[in-house]
Amino acid sequence: MKLATRISMFFLAALAVVLIGFSASIYWLVYSHLYHRTNERSAAALDTLTAAIESGPAGLEWEVSGRLLDLDQSTTNEPLVWGVFDGRGSRVDGPTESVAMLAALNQKLERESRQKQDANWNGESWRISRREFHAKPPADGKAPAVTPRDDDPAAKRYSALVITVGTSLSRLASQLRTLALFLTGLSLVIWLSAAFFGRWLCRNALAPLTRMADSMAMISADDLNQRLSTVDSGDELEELSRAFNQLLDRIQTSFEQQGRFAAEASHQLRTPLTAMLGQLDVSMRRGRSTDEYLQTLKSVREQTTNLQRIMEMLLFLTRDGIETDPPQFEQVELNSWVTSHLTVWRQHPRYRDLKVETNPSVAVWIAAHPGLLGQVLDNLIDNACKYSVPNSPITIRTVALEREAKLIVEDRGYGIPETELPRIVDPFFRSDDARTRGIGGTGLGLSIVQKIANAFGARLLIESSVGHGSSFAIVFPTVASQQLHCA
Repeated sequence: MKLATRISMFFLAALAVVLIGFSASIYWLVYSHLYHRTNERSAAALDTLTAAIESGPAGLEWEVSGRLLDLDQSTTNEPLVWGVFDGRGSRVDGPTESVAMLAALNQKLERESRQKQDANWNGESWRISRREFHAKPPADGKAPAVTPRDDDPAAKRYSALVITVGTSLSRLASQLRTLALFLTGLSLVIWLSAAFFGRWLCRNALAPLTRMADSMAMISADDLNQRLSTVDSGDELEELSRAFNQLLDRIQTSFEQQGRFAAEASHQLRTPLTAMLGQLDVSMRRGRSTDEYLQTLKSVREQTTNLQRIMEMLLFLTRDGIETDPPQFEQVELNSWVTSHLTVWRQHPRYRDLKVETNPSVAVWIAAHPGLLGQVLDNLIDNACKYSVPNSPITIRTVALEREAKLIVEDRGYGIPETELPRIVDPFFRSDDARTRGIGGTGLGLSIVQKIANAFGARLLIESSVGHGSSFAIVFPTVASQQLHCA
């Protein structure tokens, strides 16, 4: 199921709950209001009829209905009937046509001892309300139920009167049914409209995701130039497309670097192997003297040594352990260590060109692995020797800063063009000037320096000017004095 469909279904389910609750609330409010108004009308009619009863010592008297209000007038246009009955259930007053209904319903109310009840009469629903009035009994307690009045024989006295009012609920029920149908229809229209427009809106809102998925399906390792279409929505989708394109840029750069690495590695490995095979083939064409065989073996050994060095550097560059699981560091005093380490260069032809500038009076402590640190310095010095002419100075300098220390190797050689500086630490990268001048090398030395520096938590800084030389600086974080020689 697509995301747009799931979102639409969730939205429609929530909307259905809201509409049902809203419709039920409106229906209940109207229902309560109509029934409350019906009860108020019945109560007002009862109050009007009650005012026509006079209570005297001889019993209850009912005034002639000429003084009564027109009880059939109603703002709701709902029929209202009324009747007055004596204690025996005989009619005293009221519309003749409603007496039979009210008498029957009145008996039912008496049996259930209730003053208000909804009842059906001839298939129509009515709300029946009544009030009972009882005269004070005489001293002998045997007063007749109905007695004439002395001054007016037409007037009668009653020991009990029952006023009954009936209000038809048919119109109210019809109004509630109409309201229920209206609310149901309105809710259904709103729900269907929301289903249509919600689906349309979700599809359009998620259309960029569909296009992104289609674009991603076309991207493969053989063609990493494809990019997601830009989403100018100003929301999270735009951020997602931008972040994914940036990820593709990094992946493409990594693939290109790996491709160049593999091509350069194969080239570097092929060169000594080709040379060795050529020399061996030449030696095997005819018999050679012992000196010629020794010369061939010597050349093969040199090529093998070069091949071994290339393999070791390749293995070092592809090894992740130095960064993920660095070796145990030691506290190294940089000034004395540099002076001590340079003794291994005494047999080098350019040993006399090495100039050391340190300040033995100032101790500079760093945390490093002496073996890897030696490889860093050796690679930098070897690089300076290759790219500078003999008898030009190569300066090894240490600089103490507030919380950092620098190990700098400077030469006065050919320099590096500014356009090539960003790639100088890429594996196997060699400048065009180095190839033109025939300077040997594999292009892996500075890559190893960069990797070891990262393992030390240090930085490699490179400055160069064509024709004036280059400066390579490793910036180490120093060890605080209170941490020195602590276990």
